[in-house]
Amino acid sequence: MATGPNVVLTEYKYSLQGGGYGLPDDPDSIGARFVKTLDKLNHINPSFSNWLLTDRVTLKQVKLADVRGRIGVLVEKNARSDGFERPDPSEGFFMRAANASVAGPGGASFLVVTEPRDKAHMFEMQFGWDQQGVDASLITYPLFKATLLSILADWPSAWAMATGFKSKLRHVPDGPAIRVETESFHRLTWLAYLPEERTADLDLPAGLITERTPDGGLLMIVDRARPESSNVAQMQRADRLTEIMTKRWQPHR
Repeated sequence: MATGPNVVLTEYKYSLQGGGYGLPDDPDSIGARFVKTLDKLNHINPSFSNWLLTDRVTLKQVKLADVRGRIGVLVEKNARSDGFERPDPSEGFFMRAANASVAGPGGASFLVVTEPRDKAHMFEMQFGWDQQGVDASLITYPLFKATLLSILADWPSAWAMATGFKSKLRHVPDGPAIRVETESFHRLTWLAYLPEERTADLDLPAGLITERTPDGGLLMIVDRARPESSNVAQMQRADRLTEIMTKRWQPHR
């Protein structure tokens, strides 16, 4: 399996996602938690550094160091929009950080969206860049596990997954223009997490590896090696894990 320096993976696009309920919903708390996560990610891998945060008002990227002491102000500026595309804090907040090399395979970005009315949150961490692939050294089980557990410690969630997805597009003539459609799509679930109270009656496929997390939850792992599409057994376990999480990934109180 190719993982050395300068090896770029292009078959799948990789990310971590999760979501849940019950966290404080004020801008200062959201901002402090967001910054705490970024600081912890810095210690996991050198690529997770030099964070630039999105300012949705100015449409600019700002350095974390420049807003660290007033992060709640930035959260307030990043209020989600109402039905008329106007910022509305009652709709929640959007925070996104990307490292300085986000335009290349070594890039990473971290996104959190909150919904204050339900005290709900969703997070997503993406690796690499859509058009340029992802550095293979970032797509390893130890790094994905450490990153996921670090995020979950700050954003307790009712579900979380490490996934890869690939899509094939087709171009269809549409009068004088060309319409782009998705011809095929495949989601590969590499590892997944459920808190302890949501693990009852799980029907796990043979060969799936399980580990308990520090909070008592369950980590379900297709393989500690990165799954390869040519490995039939890995793909069968990955597809089964995708089916399991499709039924259970919606957060519940």
